[in-house]
Formats: sequence, structure tokens, C-alpha cells
Amino acid sequence: MKEIATFCYGLTLASEVGAFIDPVAATADELMTVVDANTGAKYLNVDTTSPEGLERAKNFHLASYPNLDLIVSPYIFMASDALFRGSDDNSIDSNTKGRLIVFLRHPIDRAVSMYYYLRDKTGIRGAQIGDTIDLYAKSSMVENNWMTRFLTGKMGGELTPDDEALAREVLRTKTIVGLLSKKGRKYEAVQGILPLEDGHWNSNNNNIHEIETDPNMFFDQECEDKLLHWGWSGKNKHEQLEEGSDTWNLLKEQNTFDLRLYEYAVRLFEVQALLFLTR
Repeated sequence: MKEIATFCYGLTLASEVGAFIDPVAATADELMTVVDANTGAKYLNVDTTSPEGLERAKNFHLASYPNLDLIVSPYIFMASDALFRGSDDNSIDSNTKGRLIVFLRHPIDRAVSMYYYLRDKTGIRGAQIGDTIDLYAKSSMVENNWMTRFLTGKMGGELTPDDEALAREVLRTKTIVGLLSKKGRKYEAVQGILPLEDGHWNSNNNNIHEIETDPNMFFDQECEDKLLHWGWSGKNKHEQLEEGSDTWNLLKEQNTFDLRLYEYAVRLFEVQALLFLTR
């Protein structure tokens, strides 16, 4: 989604990229737009993917920045508190409203993909993740209900039915749900909340806060199709686990909460898709 937003829609993002591509701007005492010289993509000079970066973004009043379109962060509650709270820290700032969009993947597929990512992208080997997916599933590095933990903010300890109920409520009341297995349908819905009208930016669309963008800008459909279906970065090819296999069952044991939550998210996805696509 980050790449489609920047490369295809021309939106300005706050993520980890701006601080990475321009370390000097990352230490500046004001917000500024950083442009990637290779792609032309636009980012802000803060890192919203780390607690320290969110604190810095809070001091800059990031959510009120007029040229900001999307904020990317894995820290849902921390980002909400840091960026959308009023000055008294007890109320939501009515001038900085936003919509929370999440993309979810089947928990077993996600765990398998994480293994190959760690193995192939970072060179981690042996005792840390195991030399095979089976050893990884038995190791301390294996994911444990990652989705439920991030939606509840409970990163350690045993999960309870109350945690599962909270994760469902967060999905239902706070998020627009996307499924990696049905990317195309969800992007149609996402376009429904962006200020996009007949392929052009509509500054009068009140579905999100006002942004300053070129009214003649239009999204690149070919670019979107490529990044949605076959050319996204981070894609790694690997064998799929057979459902019911020993390794699949090991990963299932580590992700029982997430599997139930994913089933709920699939139903929620269908309801939301109807709501947004028929507006």
C-alpha cells in the first residue's frame, strides 16, 4: 500500500523512508517534505515506525501538517495517542481526524513468509530461526499471534478471550480492513475514501482532511496493477505449506487467536466492501 500511495497516487507519506533517504533532514528542527531522487516519491522527514520517531512527530504536530496524506506505523495505540490527542492528552483533537487502514494476511501464510524473509533478507541463520521452516516453527523466534497483540497493544504475556474481543472491536470500530488475498477489491474501496474523482484529485472531498495536491494529478492504473498483483517490493517466492501438515499445525498452535481473528476479519471485509463500493 505504501508504494501504491506514493508511486501511483502521488501522495505524501510519513513512514520510515523520509528519515532514511535524507539523514540530514531527519535531524532538522521542523517538518519538511523529502523527495526520493530516484522515484520522485514524497515523504516527510520523520520516522513514524518507531516509538522515538513518533515522539518526535508529536512535537512537530505531524497530523496537522497540511501536505500530509498518509501515516504509516505498526504502533496503532502509540501513534493515536502521540499524533491525534488534544493538548490536554485526554481528548481527541477534532482538527486531526484520520482513517485507519489495515491490510491482513492469513496468519500461517504470514508466519511462513516471515521465516523466508528473515532467512533470505537479513542473513539470520541457525539457532536464531532454524535452518528449516520446521525448526523455525519450534523456535522462540516464531510469531505468536502477532495480529492480536498489535491490535491490543499486548506484546507479551498470555492472551485471553478479553484480548481477542478487544482486537475484534478495534477492527470493527476503528479500521478499514484489507485482505492481502483480495487486494484489488479493497483498493477499490480505499479509492472511495481518498480524494479521487474520475481519476483526478478532488480537493472538495471531505472524506479525509484537506490536502494540498495538484488538482490535475491522476493515478497511474498500470502502476497500481503492477504493484498490486505482481511487482511489489519485499515479495519472496517460496513453497506453500500444506494445511494439516506437521509444520502447519505447529504454526497453528502459535497463532490460534490470530486464526480466529482472521476469520472475523474476512467477514468484516465483505461487509465493509459493500458499504464503500456502493456509496
